[in-house]
Amino acid sequence: MRKLLSGTLLATLLASAAVAAEPGECPVFTQGKQIQVLNYVRSRYEFTSSTNLRVVSSELLSDSCYRKLVLSVDKPASRTFPIYLSEDGNYLIPVLLDLNTDPEEEKRIVARQVSRALLSDPSPSLGGADRPVTIVEFSDFQCPYCRRFSDMFESLAQAQKDKVRLIFKEYPLQMHKWARRAAELAACSGLQRDRAFWDADRFFFRSQKEITSENIDSKFTEFAKTDAEIDVNGLNGCLAAHAADAVLNRDAALANSLSVTGTPTVFVDGRRVTVRTLNELSDLIDTAEARALGQHTSAAGNIPSR
Repeated sequence: MRKLLSGTLLATLLASAAVAAEPGECPVFTQGKQIQVLNYVRSRYEFTSSTNLRVVSSELLSDSCYRKLVLSVDKPASRTFPIYLSEDGNYLIPVLLDLNTDPEEEKRIVARQVSRALLSDPSPSLGGADRPVTIVEFSDFQCPYCRRFSDMFESLAQAQKDKVRLIFKEYPLQMHKWARRAAELAACSGLQRDRAFWDADRFFFRSQKEITSENIDSKFTEFAKTDAEIDVNGLNGCLAAHAADAVLNRDAALANSLSVTGTPTVFVDGRRVTVRTLNELSDLIDTAEARALGQHTSAAGNIPSR
């Protein structure tokens, strides 16, 4: 029955799309239909009752009775998203693909929007803003896969590193017992200077197997006393004032707005990617550099993140 319904629905949508509709023939988007849409979306996507979900705009697509709705939510972060209402008003379509558009141009537009969001706040970075490729990583110091990505980046040839600006975003996972504390310590180091942050970054990943929630403060303090970039008194003052909370909360809100749910989550010039090997990372950098120079090449490693 489900297969029959799906086939019937597909045939109906295809047939109706082939016939241009006059605006006067299209169903009116009534208040009752709006309430029905919002109730369905709230239930389907599990928005809580405290989330402010509303329809921001409604417009008919050209030469059809398909209706594009733009919805907004305020939690966990403010954002808008489109959803489409079928011509008969009985079906919601999350994605409507227009064959008359260039999918690569759409990707570029989305990537530019994501890049603006990723670069809107200051974060620890390696490499200047003039480098052709920008990699933004949401990371967790207790995450073994994040350590692997850090090792891969360190293993890049210097010529590859010189192409890249690497930006770090804090995203400690609740499942990791000492990740939040590590993020606070690293953020407080970074508020002193970027080089202090990267020294903390290297310490946590290299000491990952020895650190526990019980010894993290003592181990990091011992390390900080030997590190020329970290001022221990300033570090303690930052921790006492909970100054790192603003950094972590800001990065968490950004992660939520981009649907980041795990670590490492990596963006290359605004495009979310999955990197499993050093070769994939190298290929991604080369492809992004070529794209930045206006060339169009493909990289085997440019695989959408799961």
